[in-house]
Amino acid sequence: MDKRASAALIMLALALGSTGLARGAIRISVEEPRGRSALVTVDGTTARMVAPDRAWQHILSDPGHQDISLVELAAQGGRSAALVNHDPSPAGKVELVQVLSDRLEPGTGYTVSLQARGRVLAEGEAQVYVEGRVPGGEWEELLRSVLDVTGQWLDTSGQFRAREGHQEIRVGVRVRGRGSLKVDDVRLTALDSDENLLTDGGFEGGAYWRVAHRLQASGAEWTTDPAVIREGSYRILGLSPGKRYEARATLHSATGIVLEESPVVEFTTTDTDTIRVAGATVSEAVALGGPGLSSPCLVGVGGGALLIASHGGGVYSHPIGPGGEIGQPSQLAPAVLIDESPAPVDGIRGCIAGDRLVVTYRVSLGPEPRDQSLRVLAQNLRTGEVTGPRSIRAGEALWSARSAALAEAWDTLWVLYAEALDAPADERVRLKLRPLDPRTLEPLGEDALVTGTPSERLADPALATLHGQLALAYVDRGGMETDAAGRQPTPIYLQTFDGRQFGEPVPLAVDAVASQPQATTAGDGLIITWRQAVGEGRTAGGEPLFWQTAVARVRALGAAETIPLPADNVYVSSPSSAAVGDGLLVIERRWEHLPGIPGDPALDLGLWAMRVEP
Repeated sequence: MDKRASAALIMLALALGSTGLARGAIRISVEEPRGRSALVTVDGTTARMVAPDRAWQHILSDPGHQDISLVELAAQGGRSAALVNHDPSPAGKVELVQVLSDRLEPGTGYTVSLQARGRVLAEGEAQVYVEGRVPGGEWEELLRSVLDVTGQWLDTSGQFRAREGHQEIRVGVRVRGRGSLKVDDVRLTALDSDENLLTDGGFEGGAYWRVAHRLQASGAEWTTDPAVIREGSYRILGLSPGKRYEARATLHSATGIVLEESPVVEFTTTDTDTIRVAGATVSEAVALGGPGLSSPCLVGVGGGALLIASHGGGVYSHPIGPGGEIGQPSQLAPAVLIDESPAPVDGIRGCIAGDRLVVTYRVSLGPEPRDQSLRVLAQNLRTGEVTGPRSIRAGEALWSARSAALAEAWDTLWVLYAEALDAPADERVRLKLRPLDPRTLEPLGEDALVTGTPSERLADPALATLHGQLALAYVDRGGMETDAAGRQPTPIYLQTFDGRQFGEPVPLAVDAVASQPQATTAGDGLIITWRQAVGEGRTAGGEPLFWQTAVARVRALGAAETIPLPADNVYVSSPSSAAVGDGLLVIERRWEHLPGIPGDPALDLGLWAMRVEP
């Protein structure tokens, strides 16, 4: 048995006790219990062990000649960092660096240890180092050890003392000159402690935790949430109002070994699942439907609503019952097959034009931007007969239609669509309004170019009516500076069209990272829903992990009132709303967090719904 396997067994033996698990090392608390959910937070020590973002950064002296990567060690299923330097000059270097989140105690002794193996050619050198500095100052060396690397894993360690004033500390390994170095189990510990002050010292993506809950009742079964949690807090969903619950959590290594289990904590949900904000009563979100329905859109009809969504590449309408249940689907458009697989559908928008349901959507026929096909169809609500789908094409060569929304005004169906220039590296986008006959879907005149737009990078058009005029909403993705939090705001603008000319755009959400607005007429005003980034969680590429739905009531252009919705710390897409009865129904599609992170697929939580009552 090699040293790495032995170390794994020792760690597991320490984690296990006579009852199976070492209890009490991970502690949780329940904060902000609501009627149908509760926020569970882990203690600070555990929170530092989980890593939502990559803890280590790499530095290359010449990216054109060098490389750095993480490689699998199949024998143990773990990972190590591999620094590979292809530059033959001694000046060429590859570094892997981590900056500590906490400062070290001045005068206290610390040990840096690691396992390394590799091969460095003549005049090259492998090193481990520790540096500190005052904020804004130059880095000062606290420790530098030359690594004696061979083809076998060797343990190396060194000691140093922290200095006064060094509020920033970084630990790094580097290869100078041509060579390669594999590094694993990097540790920084105080002389009197075993706690590793480095995050993800084994390069395995960080630990994670999971949570379970049950009703406090005789015979109640534990429900383990399937979410893999890499943040400091997590909201349990799907609870019942006014009930006593118990919760517990387990801490897992990056390879799935249960390291610790928390004591059980008790909490009680509130008696009501609504809150009163901005003169309205807002209900907490409840599950509307499971995974499978994509790009959902609500359309109000006859005091109720239709849910338009895609399933298996087809487009369907579903009646929403008075209790919020989804009725049997009616197909509006069949799936488009490419190599016997359904082409993805998204960007669904809909409206009612007389006795017809009109829907626009986008079909991805291939990987290139020019492969996006924008389509419109209409269904007679009395007979079920479907007209279309028909294609919405740009009127000029090199431009292609990308996304659209629609509304009826002046006995005409208007389609607001974005078209982008297909030229390479050109991000220009423009918005156009196209008048259509609501029965035949044939054009009734020339397209009108939307004027007064703030930039040439527009997206996500939305359309409705406000006080007898068309109201246009869209996102501006260009020309904004990065803010203090490192975000690039994408504001939402509103402007009107009276059939002859366009009004000036008025900002609705200025500082938000916003996208996917949808608009619906409600009473004498307008309701705009969109999604916006929340929280500090980011991926290694800087993408926000969490998004939530935002709602604003617009009574007149320039007079918008935001209605705060409960935040559940999840990733939402395709928010939509419709006036139902005396209130507003808001739906969204949810994931555990941003989907698509390599090695950490987000759970698809399906469709969720909230009600806003006056």
